[in-house]
Order: sequence, then C-alpha cells, then structure tokens
Amino acid sequence: MEVEGEGDKERVQVEMRWNICKYLPEAASCQEIFTVLIAGHIHALYLQSLLERETQVPGSTPVKRRNKPSQTQLTPDVTVTVSSVTFAQQRIEKELTHKLFAITQKIHSTLGSGEGRGKRGGGGEGSNNLFPVLPG
Repeated sequence: MEVEGEGDKERVQVEMRWNICKYLPEAASCQEIFTVLIAGHIHALYLQSLLERETQVPGSTPVKRRNKPSQTQLTPDVTVTVSSVTFAQQRIEKELTHKLFAITQKIHSTLGSGEGRGKRGGGGEGSNNLFPVLPG
C-alpha cells in the first residue's frame, strides 16, 4: 500500500497483484466493481491499524525482563491485535459479504437474462461467453 501526500489530502494507492477479478465478466463493470470493493476493504483495514497505533499509549504494553541476555527469543508479531481481527471479521460479515453478493445478483440479473440463455443463465450457445476463459 502506498500513501501519497497531496496537501491536506492523502491519496492511497492499493496495488493488487492477483488475478481473481479476471475470472469475472467484463460486462456490467463486474471486474472494476470487485476491484474497488476489495481495495476499499484493504484500505479500511489499513485505516483501522493506523487508528489503533494512534490510540495505543506508549509503555502500556507489559515488558518481560529477560534473565539471560545471551538467550535468543522470538518476539511475537504485535501488529495483529484482537481488536483488528474482530474489526476485519465484522467488516467481512456485515459489509463485504453483502456487497460481493450484490455483484453476483448484478451478474445474474444484467447478464443472465441475455440472448439464448435459459432462466438460470445456462443452456444457450452464448452462455459460455459470460465469464472469461483463462488458463488455470
């Protein structure tokens, strides 16, 4: 994730290096909508992590004294907190799931009623052209 400062506004660019949206239809802007939804979700998680860092009081975390300084100990990853996991779960459950379901409804209603297709979007000779055929 890259943050660019523009005066008082910050512009955040999310670079996604995955191709799952390429398997969605290009028609009805399904690929673009999916990308925007996922980028928005990632951005919301990023903003939540910034908020948690700002509200965390320095010195409020317990410190464990080491008895032997020569002993190598692994330190746990403290970037993932219980509240950030809860935030992500609630966001997926309440927001992201509903928005992704809306994409499937849009695919079905907009593209499923096209020429030569049955009531469920299958059967016609054009029904296979709905989704891109990609390797893998």
